[in-house]
Amino acid sequence: MDTLEDLRLFTKVIRAGSLSAAGREAGLSAASVWRRLNALEQRLGAPLLLRSSRGIKLTDAGAAFAERAETILSQFDEAAEAVGAFQATPRGSLRVHASVAIGMNRIAPALPRFLERYPEISVDLWITQETPNIADHQIDISVRFGRQPDSALTARKLASIPRVLIAAPGYLARHPPLRRPGELRRHDGLVFRFGPNPSPWSFMDEHGVEDVLIPPVLESNTVEPLRLAALAGLGVALLPEWWVAEDVAAGRLQVLLPGWTASATNFDTNIYAVWHSGRQSMPKIRAFIDFLAEEVF
Repeated sequence: MDTLEDLRLFTKVIRAGSLSAAGREAGLSAASVWRRLNALEQRLGAPLLLRSSRGIKLTDAGAAFAERAETILSQFDEAAEAVGAFQATPRGSLRVHASVAIGMNRIAPALPRFLERYPEISVDLWITQETPNIADHQIDISVRFGRQPDSALTARKLASIPRVLIAAPGYLARHPPLRRPGELRRHDGLVFRFGPNPSPWSFMDEHGVEDVLIPPVLESNTVEPLRLAALAGLGVALLPEWWVAEDVAAGRLQVLLPGWTASATNFDTNIYAVWHSGRQSMPKIRAFIDFLAEEVF
């Protein structure tokens, strides 16, 4: 019995939440998965999982074992991939994280080209609005707004994407003209929600920075609902330039206050690829980051 593979199977069950789902991923029946987990429990001398009609649940021993199992598997994979780094051909599984705006707008459309070029690489693309911890989630590369410095991580700048203030012509025809950021207080905001408390929009010109807390009629933690609301004439939104470029070119949306640099958080508009410093020599990581820098951004 391969203990390492049983560890992998155990972690698959935890992530999938059921024996049948983990079995489908591993090419095994649910009964086979259960037999192997029982054998693992017997070797360890402790129950790891409780099984019921509602699904599975970790025991206290199982929870402690799961945390260490993930570390063991990660360290083994890093050691194996370090050996593979001496090979010229990029290969293996690549787990990529991206925010919704970056993942949906840039990375997902480009993935078919990457996979065709590197047929020995498989990609697990994980798109979330939050920025997860790379080590905790076994992420190879995270593509994100802002570097978010960490001594254990390496970052490469991919692009600078400014935010633009936009609204539909129909909305602007029904509301007061907008000449300065402070006048946004008289407008309806379509606001990206970063946390529990509202955040002001910041505007900068040669005279300094002006912060404005715009009254929201719609808040969302993803970009697309705000773009659709802007197109419907519901208000003013502050969005990444690339997300609305086609709408602006077609005249469906209009850029406001073009003489000001705008931001919803800070004025770092850069996009970075971030990865663990100890893995930067792996061909699959180098190949994907080079692809992002040369062809996606």
